[in-house]
Amino acid sequence: AESDAEQIERAIRHHEEAAIIDPDGAMTMHHWAVTLDRAGRHSEALEQHEAALSASLPVPPKLLVAYSKSLARAERWEDAVAAMRRAADAYGDRPVPASVLTQTGELQVHLGEAVSAEASFRAALEISPQYASAMYGLALSQRDQKHWPEAEQSFESAVSAAARPRFTWSKELAH
Repeated sequence: AESDAEQIERAIRHHEEAAIIDPDGAMTMHHWAVTLDRAGRHSEALEQHEAALSASLPVPPKLLVAYSKSLARAERWEDAVAAMRRAADAYGDRPVPASVLTQTGELQVHLGEAVSAEASFRAALEISPQYASAMYGLALSQRDQKHWPEAEQSFESAVSAAARPRFTWSKELAH
């Protein structure tokens, strides 16, 4: 059986071959970049993300989210926040997923922008009120602002939400 590293290297070779066939394919470049990131080759991943972004107009939000994650792995935090904001804007009239808002908040917490982060987490919770990651992030942003009682409440809510089953299945539903 192949190791994870061998599978990733094989995937990279496949992406390189696909790029020869379709050199302007934004999604090919995107998948290649994600694979490079998984291999720990972050600077190469950033190059592929940037090529994908320049090859695709309008830019799909999925590409911008992946690019933001690559920027964060490269410790380019401000650029990562800007890319995540571009991802949110790319949704246009469609609702922005709670995950995108939560990831924006996580980056803002890392930058010490607790007030902005709190706003991002609250926006995520408006969309998905039981989203444990957003609740946890909200608690972190409140903690960073020294809003102790609110942070404690948010931490408790996050733990409670994370402990709930995601689906309910019973014998009655099976019949």
